Amino acid sequence: MKLNQQSNPFWNISFGLILFFSSAAYATPEIETVNSADSLAHGQSFVISGTGFGLKDPATPMFWDTIDNQEAYDGWSDGEVVPVLAGGCEDCPWRDNIPDSWGDEPRFSTDDPRASHPHYRVIGKGFLRSQDDFSIANDLIANYWMRVDATPGYNGQGNFKFNRLYVDDNGFSSYGGCTCQTSLCGCTVSEDLSTETQWVSWGGDVSYVWHHIEITADDRDGGYASGNGEFSFYVDNDRIFHFDNVYAGYPLKYFHVLGFDSLDDWRDHFSDTTMDWGEIYIDNTLAKIAIGDAPNWTSVSHWEIQIPEAWSSTEARFRANQGSFSREESYYLYVFDAEGVMNEEGFPVVFSSASNDDSPTNSSGCQAASSPWAFFLLFLVVYFRLNTARVSKW
Repeated sequence: MKLNQQSNPFWNISFGLILFFSSAAYATPEIETVNSADSLAHGQSFVISGTGFGLKDPATPMFWDTIDNQEAYDGWSDGEVVPVLAGGCEDCPWRDNIPDSWGDEPRFSTDDPRASHPHYRVIGKGFLRSQDDFSIANDLIANYWMRVDATPGYNGQGNFKFNRLYVDDNGFSSYGGCTCQTSLCGCTVSEDLSTETQWVSWGGDVSYVWHHIEITADDRDGGYASGNGEFSFYVDNDRIFHFDNVYAGYPLKYFHVLGFDSLDDWRDHFSDTTMDWGEIYIDNTLAKIAIGDAPNWTSVSHWEIQIPEAWSSTEARFRANQGSFSREESYYLYVFDAEGVMNEEGFPVVFSSASNDDSPTNSSGCQAASSPWAFFLLFLVVYFRLNTARVSKW
């Protein structure tokens, strides 16, 4: 006797399970436990268990550059010019090292570091450019730390640019970028001759203080092509720019400028300017792990990116990154899904005195974290298939 789907109890149960796990995929992330014995150690791996983490494939970020984790930089020295792909360094993470007639090439620096890592430095006009194959699919998240000792204003007009994102290495027709001018900073998105710029007060100390910069470009399922993309810019977790309904033609994915850029008209004002930047994290999804200094993300002002190594909807393994956080102080752990939604209440953690000073590499090659739900689902699928086969033979 052949049973139809409506009278087959196994079909009904299977359909219910599909609905359950589909709805769980869109649930707000919740952290239940961290296997940390109440503390984290820098450079060591820990597993977060919970629900609603969603998917992140691959689990590891596309790019994580602390200088000392780049094999191509092996043997680097303080003050050395940054080697790049265009200069013959095939494994180097950046394509071009761009100096100017009134600036210098970006160099490695250990002068007054923000945390335990060295940083890039340029005096005057100069910046790095990403590689041609540094593709970011349709979504982008990029965060890094920067400081500059210049006052942006010069006779009410002078400005400097510290990042520019293009659709490719010739993408002048479509770009997003941020600049500072007088007492304001602004971001621009442009497509051909249609340009929109927002100017607001930076809201922080511009003069040689480390700031955590984050840029997000969200294609929203093909929204760039239909004028429905988003571009946001954050300083120390404060979103000071947000462009909605962005039409960019193609996804913004190529760093044309990461460093210090300005018009030649202002060379007298900026020729001695020092710009430092480093700890650059870039990925093609808004899913991430972070630790902040407040129990609610909207109240966080200082946060450190964590480096994911494996990821499933109920478990995420990460390499702890202490950054400039103090030891034995209370901080809070957050998991973000691919839509940028995080757990509403941060999970309390502390950094212990023990640490592993080995810096995390660009990718770990780890597989997705195993989950008890995965084994349970596998058991149900096998069980229902066997029983359905038996019923169909009646």
